[in-house]
Amino acid sequence: MDDDWLSGAVEPLPGNVAIGGQKDWVDAALQSHAAFGSGLRSIGLPEEEVERAVSLRDDTEAQLRAIELEIEIYHPLGVSFAVDPVPPELYAKRRSVRQRLADYFSDREVRVQDTAVIEVRVPLFVLACADVAGCTATFDRQEMKSRPLTWGLTVFGNGLGGSRELKASAEASFTAAAGQIKVVFQPLKLMLQRVVVLLDGRQVGGGVQVDTGSVRTDSSPGLRLLSAEARPPAGPPVWRYPLADDTTGALATYKRTYERTSKRNLSLGVDAFHTKVSLTVGAELTTQVELQYELRGGHDYTLLRAAEGDGLLWAPAERPAGSA
Repeated sequence: MDDDWLSGAVEPLPGNVAIGGQKDWVDAALQSHAAFGSGLRSIGLPEEEVERAVSLRDDTEAQLRAIELEIEIYHPLGVSFAVDPVPPELYAKRRSVRQRLADYFSDREVRVQDTAVIEVRVPLFVLACADVAGCTATFDRQEMKSRPLTWGLTVFGNGLGGSRELKASAEASFTAAAGQIKVVFQPLKLMLQRVVVLLDGRQVGGGVQVDTGSVRTDSSPGLRLLSAEARPPAGPPVWRYPLADDTTGALATYKRTYERTSKRNLSLGVDAFHTKVSLTVGAELTTQVELQYELRGGHDYTLLRAAEGDGLLWAPAERPAGSA
């Protein structure tokens, strides 16, 4: 997705971000089937080679998982050993399996021809309010009083660029009024490299690679009040609030728990070297979120899951047929 919709007024939001360690391309490949395949396509490798490499990656992951299960047998939960009981050949087998993937590109050279530093905005959480006067959306003040929103992020480098881990947090202290959509996002700066891939001195690919070693940020998570015409992509319905029969127009208060999620990959479109590049970022909300909605009677409301990233949106509120 492009982040063009992530525009509008910036509001203050206390928080922080920490950049963690970098993983090499083999570890990054084993983290994500999809990101590895997309990354190889971005540096222009032929599709048949991408398919072979991804197949080897999947086979390597399956073998390593089986070896780890064997190792776990020797390490019962809650039992410690003065001497590691795992047979050395199991560790040797694990190294050998991983090395087979590492050796796959050993005869290819990825040569950097040009570089460009760009900034991307990674959407982390969407808080939206129904578009009916008097409605509000907020974080449950009592439940979220001392609990920040926290995320684990993984930036995947295209091609053989490895990956980089980040931790981000932000205060859950903002409110959305009727029709407003607010988005917590993390700005990141990173270097894109225009590369060619050589085999025995002959070019066999070319494209754009993300250097995850260059990932930087000079800002904690930000908060944007989206402009009226900007809307994040919406996913499937989550819940309905049928209040159309309440002709008094009174406000009804509802609380909803938004569960922490497993890591989901976001595909962000960025422009570099006169071409569109797909950057993969894994994002995992690591806290449970308590939300509170005030909805005005006289309408039916439908809550939607955000299609990309975490958060909730609203479908247009519905009024009974024939009502003014």
